[in-house]
Amino acid sequence: MSDIAPVSGVPSDRFDTAPAPGYGPATRSAQPTRRPSDRVELSDRARLLSKLNAMPDIRQDLVDRIRREIAEGSYDSAERMDRAIDALTQEMGQEG
Repeated sequence: MSDIAPVSGVPSDRFDTAPAPGYGPATRSAQPTRRPSDRVELSDRARLLSKLNAMPDIRQDLVDRIRREIAEGSYDSAERMDRAIDALTQEMGQEG
């Protein structure tokens, strides 16, 4: 066993350095232990976020044009928004 130096002012014979019962050198059993395999379950939200992350970057030219049309009052947002949502929903449904 190793030699343990006394703690300032406490005699070393006050400490039992022997291992507790049942705590000795590690032994291996003849049979390997069967452990359950790990599993990962993705939520619908995680799948959606993954698809959104895989989508292409922002088309800045399109964003600038739409902002300009909104500022001028010539952008038909309701109709275009409906079409954009429909297209996005269809695209995401086909990829997954």
